[in-house]
Amino acid sequence: MTTEVPDFLKKWIDNLESNNLTSLYILPFRRLKPDQFTLLLNTIAKCSSLTTFSASGHSIEKESYQALYNALTQNASLISLDIGNNKLGEIPDEACDESESLFSVLCNAMSQNRSIQTWNLEYKSIGLKASKIFSDKVLFNNNTLLTVSLSRNQLGDDGCIELCNGFLNSNNRTIKVLNLIDNGIGPRGIKDGIAKLLRWEISDSQVDCSMGGPCGIKELDISLNNIGEEGGIAIGNAFKVNVGLRKINLSNTNIGDDTINSICNNLKSTITDETSKCHKLTKRFSQSSNITDDAQVSTSSTMTTLILNNNNITSKSCPVLASLLALSPRIKKLSLINNNIGDEGIKILTTQGMNAIDNVGKLEILDLSKNNITFEGFKYILQYIPTVKIIVLHNNRINNWSEEFIKSLSFNELFIGCSSLKELHLTENGIKTSDMKLLCDMIKRGFAKELEELVLGANVSLDQEDDWNEWDMACKQTLKHNN
Repeated sequence: MTTEVPDFLKKWIDNLESNNLTSLYILPFRRLKPDQFTLLLNTIAKCSSLTTFSASGHSIEKESYQALYNALTQNASLISLDIGNNKLGEIPDEACDESESLFSVLCNAMSQNRSIQTWNLEYKSIGLKASKIFSDKVLFNNNTLLTVSLSRNQLGDDGCIELCNGFLNSNNRTIKVLNLIDNGIGPRGIKDGIAKLLRWEISDSQVDCSMGGPCGIKELDISLNNIGEEGGIAIGNAFKVNVGLRKINLSNTNIGDDTINSICNNLKSTITDETSKCHKLTKRFSQSSNITDDAQVSTSSTMTTLILNNNNITSKSCPVLASLLALSPRIKKLSLINNNIGDEGIKILTTQGMNAIDNVGKLEILDLSKNNITFEGFKYILQYIPTVKIIVLHNNRINNWSEEFIKSLSFNELFIGCSSLKELHLTENGIKTSDMKLLCDMIKRGFAKELEELVLGANVSLDQEDDWNEWDMACKQTLKHNN
């Protein structure tokens, strides 16, 4: 039977055969029959130009399984893969061998693939059974995958623990970026899974785990999982030995001040601890090509980014957070959107953590949107934090500025406040035209000389024509002055 080849498919195949196509995205409305998918996959297997293949939302039938396997094992140019619909991870109970589920075929093929670096498995119904297949096939055999997204699946605690054990048992340190957003993971999954992974707790190993295991994960996103303080503290405790993680996202995880205390105190301990543990670790693994440079030479945390949005963090944790920011030379970004830092928390962060040019801390991006900050807290931002380049303060209550205070500021060579600031975001703060004029006056007198972007949207209503015209004129004067 001859395969029907629509014009769009013919164009794809022609470009693939001539190696003129680098990216192929098959949108869900492009419904391909099994023989059409087979024809396309057979062509991909021989293509040397394709780097990105996305067929998300498509259900590939059994007739095309072999062609899919061949494409992924024979093609050597693919770097990014996203394939399958939202039922991909559903493994039938009757499936008894690798050929009976699409996910098994994919994992079996990925175990042989030697080019793909990014695999998007978001929203694919991956649970405990699928996580076991992924661990057995991919983690044990693949050595090219760098980024895996498993967000919005159904791992739960058991699936999370299975996945983490797969990393440990397979000694997989190739994957650097792991995304586990919204997977129903709770405290047990964190304590018996994620925390052990970060500590690299291998039961049968010659590695002394107390000296800092070589976990390969550099970026971890477990946002939208209800881990609570119990899970958050377990993660914080893991930072006592893990010095390789560079970015963690704990947004929407129901953590609070106890978690922040645990995270900060343990990160600080790796910075101040002058023991020889890393020298011993370096010597022990010096012959292993799998150990990263960071694991071999770093004696302190390499954490650069903390994203802690939409939680229960208050000013109570600001002293320990400030001490970490003052001490860590690597933390560049801190995001605390929609917490309850308030004016008191701002005072502590600025005066104790970021108040001097010669601080070791080098924070560059600070996002405190929606934190109940008023002009009283904003005063401290204006006077301190000399290294921060981007400050985001959307949706606070920074209005009713004090003219007396603004006029009292002297923007001379001794004034360090916002001296490196390039972007200031103040959307939705109820800022009035009178406040705007005071801001303009500060800028004209030398405040934030490096400022390149000032965002002030959604403050003055467009319906209030007189106020808007006055506001608009003040903005133009500021722009004219900066240019």
